[in-house]
Amino acid sequence: MTKYRINKLYIKNFKLVKEATVKFESTDIVVLDGPNGFGKTTIFDTLELVITGNISRIKDDDGRRTYKDILFCKDGDSSGEIL
Repeated sequence: MTKYRINKLYIKNFKLVKEATVKFESTDIVVLDGPNGFGKTTIFDTLELVITGNISRIKDDDGRRTYKDILFCKDGDSSGEIL
């Protein structure tokens, strides 16, 4: 099995993030800690989106509108970047 290491995550115009770079130090364990609303879930969502192409925790519920139907870009802009 091939192992991959993510060193840096660049996010632009995604959810509430205007622009940010998250650097992962060269350790085997990364801990994200902070109060509610500080972006921990956004980082996980971004990583999952890059790796799998979707965010599995966001699903359709009885045909109702969910995050899948909502543009993920901040301020209604039609473009964003995750590198």
